[in-house]
Amino acid sequence: MDINTKYHFRNNFFDKPKYYNDLILFQIGEALCEITAEVNNHLHLDWYEFSYIISGKGVIFTNNIGTSVKKGDLYFSFPQEIHRIISDNIEPLRYIFVAFNFLDSSPLKPLLEKYKKIAFSEKKRVYNSNSLLTHFQHLLFGLEKDSLLHDLTFEYEFKTVLLKVFDIIESDDSKTYLFQRKDHHLLCFNIMNYIDNNITSIDGAMSFSEVFGYNYTYLSRFFKKITGENISTYITNKKLFLAKEMLSSSDTSITEIANQLHYSSIHVFSRAFKNKFKISPIDYRRAALSKKH
Repeated sequence: MDINTKYHFRNNFFDKPKYYNDLILFQIGEALCEITAEVNNHLHLDWYEFSYIISGKGVIFTNNIGTSVKKGDLYFSFPQEIHRIISDNIEPLRYIFVAFNFLDSSPLKPLLEKYKKIAFSEKKRVYNSNSLLTHFQHLLFGLEKDSLLHDLTFEYEFKTVLLKVFDIIESDDSKTYLFQRKDHHLLCFNIMNYIDNNITSIDGAMSFSEVFGYNYTYLSRFFKKITGENISTYITNKKLFLAKEMLSSSDTSITEIANQLHYSSIHVFSRAFKNKFKISPIDYRRAALSKKH
């Protein structure tokens, strides 16, 4: 991808994508274009891309259809599209770009497909929100750091951006868009984040009401509306995938794993594990051990 720029900060991970749990990062960076600079045609393979305009003006093309962009605009492009950018001849573009996708098992994957369909049906790729700038800038901070803290911070910031974009697309009224702390999409993400970080200590529905201040039935109903699965199913899947990891990477007994994950008995745990993975916990452990030797 050739581009005539005054400044180009690009982190390219196409050959070896970076993983932040279910988030896959292919590329991230910032570019300050020369006047009338052009990013030549290039194909987006298996990734989505956000292009956020910090300043200036220009035209972004997808499959040879051009759309004007300006400060505060976010351009949303999809996999298997041909992409091109032309900077203005008076006010050159400065923009941040992020190429990404999610694992098929991610609860955000169906959401991404849903809003992709909305954007396609409305033939709209550009959404304006000045409130996104700080989050995009945070994504660029400390990219050279290789630490759990940075990885968790990056994942949180990016998913916050994504959920805000989803809300903007759904409302389709960016001028009156006001991000609310209790917005359902952010609350949904916070529930997932709470489960992910407390999976071994969650025991019953009461904790959700205490943490989020809503009736559990209400929380589970809108969680399912947004993600396609209820809270209990999400918890069960998280527990079983964690159990799978513990069986293959530790010598913790199956009984102790069942206890740590709050199953009422080893029999209940074994039945749930086999229903999910079509193999018993003990057979899975044996198979995992045999691969190591």
